Amino acid sequence: MGARAAFAAVLCLLVPISPAAGQEWGAWHMVGPFDHPGGSGNIDAPQTVEKDLRRLRAGGPGLKPDVKLRGVGGARLEWQILPESESVADVGEISFRELLTPPKQTKRKNWWEHSVVYMYRTITVEEAMQIPLRCGSDDGLRLWLNGELLVDLAVGRALNPSNHILTFNLEAGVNHLLVKVANGGGEWGFQLVQREIGKIDQDAVHAAIDSGVEWLLRTQLLDGSWSAHPEYRAGSTAYAGYCLLKCGVRPEHPAIQRAHAYVLQHPSDFNYSTACELLFLCTLNRAQDRSAIQDRLDRMLDWQASTGLFTYPVHPGGNSLAPDLSLTLYSALAMHACEVYGVEVSDRAWARTLDGALSCFEGVSRSSQARDQGAGFRYHGGRAITGSMTTAGLSVIDLVREGLDGEFPAGSRRRAQTATDAGLAWLHGKMNWHENPGQGGEHHYFWLYGVERVGSLLELDELGGVPWYLDGAEYLIGAQGTNGAWINGVDTILALLFLKRASLRVPAESGKSLDLNRTRWITTDAEASLSLVANLKSEMVVWVQEVHSVERERLAWKDQTLRVQQVEYVATPGEGGAPFQLGVVTADPHQPTDDQRYAAKGTLPEQGEWDIVARMHVLIEPVEEGAEPKVEILESLPLRVYAPDVISPDQLGYAAQGKDNLLAGVEVEINASTSSVQGETKAAHVADQRLGTYWICSAEDRKPYVSIKMKRPVRAGRVLLSNVAPHLDGEDRPKPLVVELVLNRKRKIRTTMDQDSLRKTVIDLGGTVTIRELKVRILSAQGCELGKCALGFSEIELLPH
Repeated sequence: MGARAAFAAVLCLLVPISPAAGQEWGAWHMVGPFDHPGGSGNIDAPQTVEKDLRRLRAGGPGLKPDVKLRGVGGARLEWQILPESESVADVGEISFRELLTPPKQTKRKNWWEHSVVYMYRTITVEEAMQIPLRCGSDDGLRLWLNGELLVDLAVGRALNPSNHILTFNLEAGVNHLLVKVANGGGEWGFQLVQREIGKIDQDAVHAAIDSGVEWLLRTQLLDGSWSAHPEYRAGSTAYAGYCLLKCGVRPEHPAIQRAHAYVLQHPSDFNYSTACELLFLCTLNRAQDRSAIQDRLDRMLDWQASTGLFTYPVHPGGNSLAPDLSLTLYSALAMHACEVYGVEVSDRAWARTLDGALSCFEGVSRSSQARDQGAGFRYHGGRAITGSMTTAGLSVIDLVREGLDGEFPAGSRRRAQTATDAGLAWLHGKMNWHENPGQGGEHHYFWLYGVERVGSLLELDELGGVPWYLDGAEYLIGAQGTNGAWINGVDTILALLFLKRASLRVPAESGKSLDLNRTRWITTDAEASLSLVANLKSEMVVWVQEVHSVERERLAWKDQTLRVQQVEYVATPGEGGAPFQLGVVTADPHQPTDDQRYAAKGTLPEQGEWDIVARMHVLIEPVEEGAEPKVEILESLPLRVYAPDVISPDQLGYAAQGKDNLLAGVEVEINASTSSVQGETKAAHVADQRLGTYWICSAEDRKPYVSIKMKRPVRAGRVLLSNVAPHLDGEDRPKPLVVELVLNRKRKIRTTMDQDSLRKTVIDLGGTVTIRELKVRILSAQGCELGKCALGFSEIELLPH
């Protein structure tokens, strides 16, 4: 396909967005591909195009269109015009792999890899003005306006049109825009979008929060934990639970119950984890957790160093690290949560925390200048100033202010105010959404959450001169994956806390009322024959709220009452399936009924959406005295409800079960028939006491097995097997069906695996058995055929009888 035809094919579905009056956007010109060793990681290396940026100054002549250019394989390149791009600010996503002509001279099969392309256009305005825009690229990006470099980022990433939130300061007359996009491999694109300041699609924010919450719920493991950073024990689980609560998930939800059980069973000796446990337990606000909260707070305060900063005290890696501002931030957040819960923190602890934060402030020795010039915060002495640490310092200072009832100690008052003013001033010109100022891609989402904390705690609509929530939310909505997550579990938590504005003292109403979180549903159609109410408590309770007046008048007997024989409630899965009888309420048809509600209760068998229909059997008054009355059935409209996952005592017990695993601390040798080469799927994962890791065989393995040899015998009475991906997202994954246990190379036991991802398969050995070697063979599978799919286990446990 020729270049012009390719342009048309790619652009035919795009809806151009016309610029405002007084703006004239020139057509996009494009040239490439050029050889670019290093690909996306080498945005700096200049091509001929960018060697004379002086021509791109405001009012300047612009690029020379007739300069000889050589591209990939030495091919001669010329600037070409992007069709239908003139007078249009946003032409939609531009795909260079589709639009550029593949060079004939190169032997490279994937000519777009390690290549770069340039785009150029003019923007003519009648008078000087500011234009708010956003743009994104796949992969690295440089962007110049009037010869000034506004974006300079070497990175491999997918295109998000909100990667960069920009404001173009245009001068009257002709302005020049030059864009350079480097590609490492895969997709290759760019998009520029004109935006409106002060507006955001609130429905999109709601949807993003809901989708992120649902992803967290789907990835919770069967023991109530989440798999991120297992070395921190319950830390990431507590943080996820805290996030869900902040997003409005009700405390009674099974996911919260399971997380709560796990956190109580696995207290940590690491400060990040302990602080997150306090955030979760205090936000959950259960009176019976008071002693657990006090114990964790006391231990955390013991980890405050003489400088006022907090330490781990021992890093999960086993080594001791210096106290730092990041730990101090989480400790201050936990201290604040404890006081909201009702557990006091001493003024001395708060005052020392302030001293610790101020020790990380770069302007501490030049406070008279810092207020005006701006000064940031560092992780600890000797580290660089970063955006994430500056927002951490500002947050700690404000939390201390509240902890001390609004009054800093006399000796710290001036320094605290100077640090606040200087920290806020430092943010000017550094409000990037695509990276952490001063640290690039490291702790990117921690920086974004830091922006939310400062903006919410200090009740500021703008930070660094920009509307931080509107711009940040726009970026995060664009960066969210199709599965609802942002990169990983922790980044998803941080993104949700930003979107929810979790640091507000008064919670913001954002995010839809998720069906998974609702507990009451009512028929809304005023013309329905029967109006229903469903209420979720420990069971689903449903009743008839009202019989429509028309039906009541039509079916009433002479005494103006109805004669009801029975009411049956039938539930059908929202996506179709076999109906389930939720309950039947019988009545005495010979007794007049008027105000009865015919309430039934029951447990829906599966999690998800259900449509409940009521069928009321009403007797019709006979015309002739003594005749048998006929029956008419009034049927309600379906009432859509949501049934949460039904949680059993056994499932709550999974939180503590790992502590009883007899393999913990035992030296073992683990072998397998094969192991998949995809990801970390080593056989050793079946006995690492972590449900987030797993072993799977190669897809071609027709006789998969895994064996465990103990260096010393273990006396056990039960063997527990957990499926790979033991969470809701793993429901559709192929699983072992029939397995065979071989004990000590002699005794064989066959069993059928539980196909529920949230349940373990328990094999009772019939008493206590001394085990030196255990082999588990997979004999058949559910959802695939042996030798055609990868199967395995996340964990094999030995428990007492």
